[in-house]
Amino acid sequence: MPASRLSFTAILLSTALLAACDEEPAESSDEPKSSRSVERMRERAGKLAAVRELARADAASVADELAAERWLRVDGGVRADAHRSRHVLLAGELSEAPATYAALKQDLGDRVVREVLLGGEDAARPVVFRDVDEGIYTVCVSATGPASPEERALLERAVAIYEADGPQPLNGEKLQAAVAAAQAETGHKPKHLDWGPLSLRCRRVEVDARPESRIAAFEPA
Repeated sequence: MPASRLSFTAILLSTALLAACDEEPAESSDEPKSSRSVERMRERAGKLAAVRELARADAASVADELAAERWLRVDGGVRADAHRSRHVLLAGELSEAPATYAALKQDLGDRVVREVLLGGEDAARPVVFRDVDEGIYTVCVSATGPASPEERALLERAVAIYEADGPQPLNGEKLQAAVAAAQAETGHKPKHLDWGPLSLRCRRVEVDARPESRIAAFEPA
């Protein structure tokens, strides 16, 4: 199997695992939880390829497309071996950046415009915020260290299970089943990550009519 396909499968499964260990939004109780999880996975996977292409491409080559879609691409300078990263877009400029994610949520929660979580092989790539109007913003980034041996083993086993039947169209139910089977085999289940005490880096971003203003970057961590 081509390495690029294996990598994309790993990223899809990383996304599923990331969703499993982070806080989920409130949902209606009249729909089975498994159905909601599969649908969320389908939606994320359906958008992932296009977003990754914009995030990985040369910045100058995608500026016009970002402007047309009203998207903002930010390279958070996340370390290459990070396992998870959290990117927060806030309205306006901050007089003082919060030291931790907990401080941001406590003191600036009403200014949060968007939040994006990235995990696995995607954790270090630039993030793409959708539906961003012209104006002044602050972007804050937090990231974890490398994945543990248990986390790497879980992902590798999930990829092997999912790809056991060879190349195939994306199947949300099979992605979820592969994660569940890998958890059963390895005995490792992702735990909820407490982002609260993790440190933040923040920077001002101004979006205007120029396409190039839709691209910003931090210094590497």
